[in-house]
Amino acid sequence: MFRRSVLAGIFIGLGGLVSLAVGCGIIGAVFYIFSFLCIIYSDSLLYTAKVGWIGREGIGWKEIGIILLGNIFGVFLISLLARAGGVGVDSAASISGRLDIPFFRVFMRGLGCGLIIDVIFWLWRDKQTLLPIIFGVPLFILASQEHSISLGFDILTAGVLRWRVLLSWVLIVLGNFIGGNIRRLFIPSKKR
Repeated sequence: MFRRSVLAGIFIGLGGLVSLAVGCGIIGAVFYIFSFLCIIYSDSLLYTAKVGWIGREGIGWKEIGIILLGNIFGVFLISLLARAGGVGVDSAASISGRLDIPFFRVFMRGLGCGLIIDVIFWLWRDKQTLLPIIFGVPLFILASQEHSISLGFDILTAGVLRWRVLLSWVLIVLGNFIGGNIRRLFIPSKKR
């Protein structure tokens, strides 16, 4: 489980690497789709894709913790690559400005991303179509919603470990968790 989680973190880190290199606009959002396709086709474990599955398919609190740690370790490895190559380090440094908003807004951006990512993976599982990934990934990026694992990559690449940034990251992790569980209140997933 940990290795599959690290792999998902590596894929998110690669998407973050491209996004930092070309910017977080439409081009960066489109190339980020590659990360999510790799996660789906490799059957790796992404925190935001699994939080809505607690209590099902052997996913419990312990497993969510392992997945989150593995994802962060994976993005850490790619952040080392980015820092060593000097790719996007200056762009990542703007992370402080991106999080320099009230904590409630930070949390809500995490919640919105969690909801979108959960719907993407739910539709993938239910319908086996890539359309939710193709449209959903750019949706959360261009709508300025915050993905905890992607943000972890930015923070580690920038080396910005101030208390406000770390607290914002924790709020986004929590927001991703709550957002990732909203859909299941209304539409339960089919058991497989």
